[in-house]
Parts: sequence; structure tokens; C-alpha cells
Amino acid sequence: MFWVDPQNDLTAVLFVQLSPFDKIGFHKSFRDAVYGPIQ
Repeated sequence: MFWVDPQNDLTAVLFVQLSPFDKIGFHKSFRDAVYGPIQ
């Protein structure tokens, strides 16, 4: 998963291997951890 947010001058990259895909909500937790300090 990756995204680029030019408004916040931010690029985030997450490499993780999960099966089944994101059953535990890890991607949302990562997004919240990245954006938490910004907001």
C-alpha cells in the first residue's frame, strides 16, 4: 500500500504480507498512525 499526499508534503509506503488480506484492519491503523500527528 502506498499513497502520496502533496497537500501535507507526505509520502507513505507500507509493505506487509497478510492472509487473508487485511482482515485485522492493519491498513487503517497505519493510515491513522501516519495522519494522527498531522491533524
